Amino acid sequence: MRDAQGLRRGALIALLVIGTAGAAAASPPPCCDYDREPEVAHRGQYEIGPWISFLWLQGYNGVMFGGRFAAGIERGRWLFGGEAEVASVALTTLHGDALPNHIGGFAARAAATAKWTFARVGGRDVRIDFWLLGGVGTKTIRWWGGGQLVRPDVEGGIGLSEVVGRRRRWSLEAGVIVIGGRGVSRGAPVCAGPCDEPTPPVSADIELIDHIAIGMRW
Repeated sequence: MRDAQGLRRGALIALLVIGTAGAAAASPPPCCDYDREPEVAHRGQYEIGPWISFLWLQGYNGVMFGGRFAAGIERGRWLFGGEAEVASVALTTLHGDALPNHIGGFAARAAATAKWTFARVGGRDVRIDFWLLGGVGTKTIRWWGGGQLVRPDVEGGIGLSEVVGRRRRWSLEAGVIVIGGRGVSRGAPVCAGPCDEPTPPVSADIELIDHIAIGMRW
């Protein structure tokens, strides 16, 4: 009789131990809850910030000051969306006496972009995202003295964002973006070096942007 009772008690203790171990294995450790947080399928995001850039354009160089607005949909580590910028332009000639010394105007740009977060550091409430950015767009510059310049362009950038919050997340991001554009070749055909056939000079520009923005995700 005593042996039977001992066996029953042993079996009951074993079941309790197994059940407790299973419950502990199923529950994530308190320190790592953010790693097991379910991903939101679609998360909207918008951001605003200054547009401060350095521009090199066909013998001119200068700066652009204005504002930028961007919006998109976040899916996992990807953000697909668009951006728009407006700015004042002030340029100075790099060389030559035939061109005006200083010119100014107004610039507007629109682009479709994709941003990929390649690394994340931190937890559920505060983290740092490291990202790469690419896009295609069009920029238009209207000169105060008359005339207009239109450029299709491509952009690429790298940066980081500090993200704070859970459901509604605020972010502060900084990075560097390079935009390269090439317009229609204009002017008389020439040969700048050895060539088989003269062609009009190539018109191109490069823009380097010091990217700073405040964003919100919901």
